[in-house]
Amino acid sequence: MIVLKVVMVFCSFAICTAIYGSFAVIGFLMFGENTLSQITLNLPKHSVASKVALWTTVTTPPDLTLLSQIQ
Repeated sequence: MIVLKVVMVFCSFAICTAIYGSFAVIGFLMFGENTLSQITLNLPKHSVASKVALWTTVTTPPDLTLLSQIQ
């Protein structure tokens, strides 16, 4: 049982690392040397899609597992 949990945690971290890494590469390919530290800062200021992305980032809780432990 413990081995299964370790494998699940490792797979979760590997998937998250791959997602974050690919997002960083795509952001660099889109914006080049002018990429800012937060990718949402690179988006056009007056675009509706940019506003949706920004507010989704702001309103999403940082750790969803913490919420499940509280309930």
